Amino acid sequence: MELRQRIGSATCLFLVTTLLLFGSAGNAQVHRSASGTGDALILPYWTTSNGNDSLLSIRNDSERAVALKLLWLDEEGGLVYSFNLYLNGRSMWTGATVESVRLGENTSPNPSVNHLYQSNACLLPLDLNVNPEDEVDFFEIGAPRGSLEIIEMASVDPASALAPEGRWIDCPNLAARFETGAWSSDLAVDLRPPAGRMSATIQLINVAVGGMNTIEATALAGFSDSVQHTAPLDYTPDLSHASDTGADAGGVRSLVCAHGDCRVDEWSLPIKAVAAALTASALVTDYSVNPGLAAQFEWFLHRPLYRYQASIPELQIDSAPLISFFTREGEQYVVCPPEDSCIVFPLPDQPVPGTSEFDFELEPSLHVIALSHAFEPLVNISPLLGHPIEQLVRVPRFSSSNPEALNEGILRLRFDQQETSLTAPAGHRYLGEPVIAFGIQQFSNGTLVDAAGGSVLANYRGTETPRYHRTIVEPD
Repeated sequence: MELRQRIGSATCLFLVTTLLLFGSAGNAQVHRSASGTGDALILPYWTTSNGNDSLLSIRNDSERAVALKLLWLDEEGGLVYSFNLYLNGRSMWTGATVESVRLGENTSPNPSVNHLYQSNACLLPLDLNVNPEDEVDFFEIGAPRGSLEIIEMASVDPASALAPEGRWIDCPNLAARFETGAWSSDLAVDLRPPAGRMSATIQLINVAVGGMNTIEATALAGFSDSVQHTAPLDYTPDLSHASDTGADAGGVRSLVCAHGDCRVDEWSLPIKAVAAALTASALVTDYSVNPGLAAQFEWFLHRPLYRYQASIPELQIDSAPLISFFTREGEQYVVCPPEDSCIVFPLPDQPVPGTSEFDFELEPSLHVIALSHAFEPLVNISPLLGHPIEQLVRVPRFSSSNPEALNEGILRLRFDQQETSLTAPAGHRYLGEPVIAFGIQQFSNGTLVDAAGGSVLANYRGTETPRYHRTIVEPD
């Protein structure tokens, strides 16, 4: 008999915290951090499109200075840029992705990262840093939108001469350590394992429409308990490089909780431990497309491990998502017979009456579901963030007697129907797939009056965080 265990995003916080507080320092059990801090961070989206800029903030809450690898990915999951960030203890580095930059004679028409001079941080390669006299500079990023992986490679003891009291030596001297100094022969010299106190956010800002959304990074704690410091132009470590020196069999352990039981599995492939921590069987979110509020909603889905499946065949996880609509009262939309004039969003095949869940094909790495009442067959970008899409999802009429019931409601996306799922050595299966999501909700009105007495359109944006569910199936 199958035992199905389901949890939401906040379940087992007490148990996870207890394990972390009383576990030994060598217990690098990869898990999704409830506090938002960890040693591997995933920002699901950044963009320079449709008038949007993305303000990135990376924070180090440890007293130790840290060495980070930043991996910028495009919307297909391809690597477009990477560099090392050396960040002081108890400090923050910020930068912004913008569509183009004009700084006096130094300009670029291409998507770029624009950043200020920050004395508490060093970027390598050295030419990425801002001259203090210039105050601000930029470097081209190589894509208009994508996601970001932030991996803590190492930290430094506050008593070390390399970063006394949590402050790195100056940037030129750090660069020299790679060329002729200690790191030219041993990249781990004077370094300690990650401190694991990193967090990050992206703020998607559209000044013209007055919109701003804050997206918190998904943090993995217990990702690594060893030094993984690499040269600036090296594209590793990445999410496939979890490290667990305390594992009995030499693999990497994952920690996943379900209904009061916290399960530890050891995986021979490190990335499978990461997959276990990130796998969701279903996502649920609220939405509104109420015409009276000029409401618009976009739901972004990021599959952070998709890019590794080509190089790691053992990671293959099928995706067979099903989407369904619910009213605010909890009534599920079901396809009505044609004579009732019910409609549903465009599908390759017209669903038969009685259908309540609909197949939905996801893009490889980033996908957006944009809800609308006015379906436009030729639409190729989402209205709010300008992400490429094939078509808008036309919200169906709930019934001929209540056509507006689905103006506001609940969306549910299931991933637990795939043929191939992540299976632990003990035989239990993690149904679903590794996925991260967020929603952008916008409302508008025309009731404000400007100085000339005219009506002004005002926009209000909010970020919807979905509810995550997990399903673990015990072996027969």
